[in-house]
Amino acid sequence: MDDEAGADMNNTFDQLLKTTGEVGFVTRTLQWIVEVEGLPSVGLGEMVQFENGVFGHVSALDGPVCEVMVLSSEPLKVGTRVS
Repeated sequence: MDDEAGADMNNTFDQLLKTTGEVGFVTRTLQWIVEVEGLPSVGLGEMVQFENGVFGHVSALDGPVCEVMVLSSEPLKVGTRVS
């Protein structure tokens, strides 16, 4: 990814973060499914965006943890921000 594309993704994520006021973090990765904590207002079936610009679909809720299906083959690391 070139620097300009990376800057655009960061700006988009930062704008989303300002809009939602919530930031979660990937706490576990299982291939294309990740567990996220820190998004108390997220609902089942909603789309979320990771800080690298990748999108995900909330597929399960379990208390403070939500399960997100990652809509990319790009791997995510534990600690990645999501909003």
